[in-house]
Amino acid sequence: MMPGIDPQKLAQVQQVSQYINAEIVINYNDSTVTIKMASDNLQAVQMIPGLLSQFAGGLAVQLQSFFAIKGEIIEVGKK
Repeated sequence: MMPGIDPQKLAQVQQVSQYINAEIVINYNDSTVTIKMASDNLQAVQMIPGLLSQFAGGLAVQLQSFFAIKGEIIEVGKK
């Protein structure tokens, strides 16, 4: 378990997030990574925008912190 993570809260989140399917496509020709998340469960669908935002933010922090890579996060279609 990661420090600072409440096991009960994590279990509650996982009760819904377990219904999300993710696909990560690495395209070496275009130097891109695409992440898709989908679900048939309405509660899980509602979680996806937050998960994508958290993932992008975390990745941006790692790229800057470890590799001094600068860039931007471009959000499309966010409601």
